[in-house]
Amino acid sequence: MTSSPTPAPTRPAALSDIVRLELATLGSEVAPSSLRGERAPTGDWVLVAEGNDDLRAYLQACLSPRWNAAAVTDGRAALEYSRTHAPPLVIAGVHLPGMRGAELCRALRARSTAHQPLLLLVGTCAPTSHSADAFLPTPFARRRLVATVHRLFRRAPPAR
Repeated sequence: MTSSPTPAPTRPAALSDIVRLELATLGSEVAPSSLRGERAPTGDWVLVAEGNDDLRAYLQACLSPRWNAAAVTDGRAALEYSRTHAPPLVIAGVHLPGMRGAELCRALRARSTAHQPLLLLVGTCAPTSHSADAFLPTPFARRRLVATVHRLFRRAPPAR
């Protein structure tokens, strides 16, 4: 009696694979990933701090129909950009190069003028010891991201 070979277990899709598929479904060109050296956007806009190029592009594409999104690739750049442009809302990945997302949240909260909501993108569980206002586990649905950002904007105190 011969046994048939056991099929190889299916590997869960990598986050980058999921993001690429989602980007393809958006059907639009994604804006450049950085506004370095340009004027900060006006009105409700978001600073996206994410080291993964695909995820950063996906975040911008999801947010762009409703809000402008400036983007940086590491935590130190996010902190500097926040100091010079005072974004109304910051979305940061937990595993940022240069300065982790949790460190960025603490640094932004330590400023006396820190009033902007902070959304931290996390793995499968939401940490509770960070200074973020909300946590979003990755991967996430577009609707959930947009709803979370909208809720954070509604709760945010007016900029001074």
